[in-house]
Amino acid sequence: MLFYEVSKSFVSEFHGCMWLSLSLSWIEMNFNYKTSTLFTLALVHCFAVMVWTWACIHLSSSHFNPLITSVLLFSKRISFFKALIYYIAQFLGFLVGVGMTRFLMPIADKQTSESQVLCYGCAQVDNGFEMLSVTIAEFLGGFLVVFAYYASIIDKRATKDMYGIFMGGAYAIANLMYGARMTVFLNPFRYLAGAIANNIFDYYYVYMTVPFFGGFYASWLFDKRILVDQPKISEHTFEVK
Repeated sequence: MLFYEVSKSFVSEFHGCMWLSLSLSWIEMNFNYKTSTLFTLALVHCFAVMVWTWACIHLSSSHFNPLITSVLLFSKRISFFKALIYYIAQFLGFLVGVGMTRFLMPIADKQTSESQVLCYGCAQVDNGFEMLSVTIAEFLGGFLVVFAYYASIIDKRATKDMYGIFMGGAYAIANLMYGARMTVFLNPFRYLAGAIANNIFDYYYVYMTVPFFGGFYASWLFDKRILVDQPKISEHTFEVK
């Protein structure tokens, strides 16, 4: 039984992250290469996250992001062992997804502007877009993603089966707000996979840390201010502890 549960969670998180990495890296490359619009960028983020959230919600709770796994671990909604399985599956999934992007889109690096080089799933930030702006974008995005997760999956008062719309909408809003000037990751593992694949570690101190601050703030806000009168539940199962 334990092997089945672990395998189910690992396979679900791995495949979700792999296909998200492939689809999001692809649309970001097209956007940076000026072959798609900001609206298309946001729409692909929205639908990719939406579909995989609905597909895996009853298999692994559709984390696909160490932010979500971490806040659930520290709020004691999942065990350390389960969180470790999720971390491994997520990182490997994003890494394989970037590798698939390189294989399916064998395009040599090209200069798309004075500040951008076409790459596979790596961070792109326009010249003139200040470090403070990148930090604010990742903080707000991390907050938005975790808040949407709590509002749609953790809070048992939420409208049933709206998980995908909430999660996809969170990523879409973040990309509409900041996607024109920078790559919006909101996911340290997706950033790290792209950085390793391209050997480009620009802004690693922002992308690898700041989203956690936003995510933990959203978690604290929900647990201490919004869910104070609600019994603690275990992820999407709605089983009262």
